[in-house]
Amino acid sequence: MFKDLDLTGLPLSQEQIDQSYGDASVILPEGIMRPPHWPDWDVPVFDNDSILTQWRFWRDCPAGYKPPRHPDCSPGFEAPLVVSFAK
Repeated sequence: MFKDLDLTGLPLSQEQIDQSYGDASVILPEGIMRPPHWPDWDVPVFDNDSILTQWRFWRDCPAGYKPPRHPDCSPGFEAPLVVSFAK
């Protein structure tokens, strides 16, 4: 499980990332896509629905896992656009 890490300097493959779990707090190497099972937001560490809880759900049933929506997102709500200029 990856959380709050910068992986840009590591020689990782897409397959390795696809077989792992993380969230939007992880910075991936250039050319590596964020897997669809990773939440697209920074999931809290200490919460009832923590990153560890989500990782366990994914680990136990990867084929049936769906990442959680951001708690501020309700039906009809559009999440704010986040733009990053980091290299």
